[in-house]
Amino acid sequence: MADGQVLQLKVRSQDGNELTFKIFNAYCKQAGLDQDLLRFVYDQQRLRQEQTPADLEMEDGDVIDVMVQQLGGGSAYL
Repeated sequence: MADGQVLQLKVRSQDGNELTFKIFNAYCKQAGLDQDLLRFVYDQQRLRQEQTPADLEMEDGDVIDVMVQQLGGGSAYL
């Protein structure tokens, strides 16, 4: 997923009014975390900005996992 990624969900009422939620931004703001350090995963696949819930065949109650990006991983021994 690229930096600045956004998964947007629209909620539409019966009268046709829509509200759009930028899920990743909302999660990071609520949790007080830096979005650049997180990765969002659904069904063991990292989410990309352009994917929609329909693309992923998401259903009511599905879960998106959030993980802290791990940098490095090289050995400290020379």
